[in-house]
Amino acid sequence: MRQWRLQSSSVRLPANEPLAQFKTCNKLAQIISRTQADAAKADEALLLNTDGFVVEGSSSNLFWIKDDIIHTPPLASGILAGVTRSVVKEISADLGVSTRECNVVPEQILEADGVFLSLTSVGIAEAVALDDQPLKRSALSGRLHAAYWALLRKETL
Repeated sequence: MRQWRLQSSSVRLPANEPLAQFKTCNKLAQIISRTQADAAKADEALLLNTDGFVVEGSSSNLFWIKDDIIHTPPLASGILAGVTRSVVKEISADLGVSTRECNVVPEQILEADGVFLSLTSVGIAEAVALDDQPLKRSALSGRLHAAYWALLRKETL
């Protein structure tokens, strides 16, 4: 499983933005954020919204694990739903792991039991650092990663 270093972006996404649910070519905030991550030699940028909540990566959806529950920001926070995000929620249910949509601030990400991101081109990538601060790692991330690739093989063969 890929292990990614994350960098917080200075760019903020509008909270409760109705256009965020549509995949469009207007991804300037994500492009700028990605440039910032590259400059910091990070693998992915994390974006906050105008309410101060961490909402997504520049090209990925965010998940964190706390008390054996997988959390992800709600769609109303200003994120694109993401196909792989939905698959992660489906896999979690298959594994008997609860999921919850809720808001999170950066300090809570640093206190999480594990953090990972999802995107179709990679599947699941475990986050190992945020702004050069180490993140806790969870075996649950590895279980989800394995289940994701097993499902992909099953549905594409």
